[in-house]
Amino acid sequence: MSRRILAGIFDLAVRRFVATRLVKVLYTLTFISLIFAWGFGIVPFLTSGSLANAEVLAYTSSAVIGTLFVLVAVRVALEAVVMLFHLTLTAMDILDEMKEGGEGSDS
Repeated sequence: MSRRILAGIFDLAVRRFVATRLVKVLYTLTFISLIFAWGFGIVPFLTSGSLANAEVLAYTSSAVIGTLFVLVAVRVALEAVVMLFHLTLTAMDILDEMKEGGEGSDS
């Protein structure tokens, strides 16, 4: 497995894109970091007992909504990267087909 990873990184002909494989890892790391942000930052603050019930509800709901916005924003950004790579691959395929079809014609 590590041999394939190293071969992919040092692929000077760029036959495969590495970034599309990193998207899954980056999304998972974002999800895990948001869980840790909840555990280490928000939960002790909310359980300190110094807040009224309305304030706890407001902080909790804003933290949940903020977390979801961050997760959606990261997902959209990563999907944009994947779409860009797929667009590039499709354009390369079209160019290859045009080169193959254009060799025999006079235009």
